[in-house]
Amino acid sequence: MITESLNRAFYEGRRSEELPLVLNDAVTVIEGARSGASACVIAPQAIQPDAKYLIEYEDGSSEVRSLRELRKDERVA
Repeated sequence: MITESLNRAFYEGRRSEELPLVLNDAVTVIEGARSGASACVIAPQAIQPDAKYLIEYEDGSSEVRSLRELRKDERVA
């Protein structure tokens, strides 16, 4: 479960140990069927047992992915 304070921090762009990615961070999927695909982080979904995020792909589709499946890009989202 995402606490209100963590959720607020995510949307305000304040990174934390529990949620190192924030709204609109550009990421690349590094595992699974869509490995190599670019996406943007949209919302936190869980922090236990590991962080999970709703991401939106460049084609407009979306899905939930764990932090370990994502690499933060340095490009601007």
